[in-house]
Amino acid sequence: MYNHLLDTFIKVADTGSFAKAAEALFISAPAVMKQMNLLEEQLDLQLIERTHQGITLTEVGQSVYTDAKKIIAFSKEAMTRADNLLTDNPWKIKIGSSILNPSQQISQLLNQVLKENNRFSFEIVPFDDNRETIISVLHQLGETYDIIPGSYTADITEKLANYLELYPVTFTIAVPRSHPLAQKEKLEISDLFGETLVSGKSSSNRPVGQLQADLAKKYPEIQQEITSEFYDMNVFNKYDQSDKLLLSLPQWQYVQPNFVTLPINWSYQNIFGLLYPLHPSREVKKFLEYVALVQRRG
Repeated sequence: MYNHLLDTFIKVADTGSFAKAAEALFISAPAVMKQMNLLEEQLDLQLIERTHQGITLTEVGQSVYTDAKKIIAFSKEAMTRADNLLTDNPWKIKIGSSILNPSQQISQLLNQVLKENNRFSFEIVPFDDNRETIISVLHQLGETYDIIPGSYTADITEKLANYLELYPVTFTIAVPRSHPLAQKEKLEISDLFGETLVSGKSSSNRPVGQLQADLAKKYPEIQQEITSEFYDMNVFNKYDQSDKLLLSLPQWQYVQPNFVTLPINWSYQNIFGLLYPLHPSREVKKFLEYVALVQRRG
């Protein structure tokens, strides 16, 4: 009922920072800046002053800020009244699920959301997350899929989806069962000396890229092999009979039975979370609000 770019504008105004607004909105700072530029273009008004000290509102921006809050409050009241007339209509959320990113990973979270509000209805939509199809899957966010759980580090995901971070996960090592290290219960970094560690192509500012750079600098005894940007079953099948180790994650421990997934004594972590559309529907926004509520309650 109103231009939702106003939500971003208000958050920027309240926090005085693109970065802080991005954190509060569960999107990236570049996405916030893009939305602000778009809002100013649509209104043909300069709303904010960008300085090295942060963000301040122009006189026009302050006027829009005051009125926008009234508009949004009225709109929410109107939608609440409408919702109250349609209590039998469920908020349907379509959850993408694949071998590497199964919906079961968030089953506990979904149950907690349902305890808070049983109006939600979840539909599981399967997909193949191989290299050839994953981009098309991301393009279908908001249509075929509303939410996709998983740990994502590829640069392309930031351009095609928002990402709600839920919790950190420590990288593990997938070891072929024929490898001597497969007999261990836990690995030390020194166990990787003289071995080849396979990991995905990544930018230096991403968790995988940071790990790759750090290992290269601190532990040159570990050979590194870089494979495709997106892990898929082809990667696991390619290396299951080799003498090479795969950088992996705890949630992938059962995807290929020819590997043993072992914890390792290091601090390198990735993030587990939820991909959702760049322009989420009202139902998805409601779902994310309840996810945040569940997280706050611990």
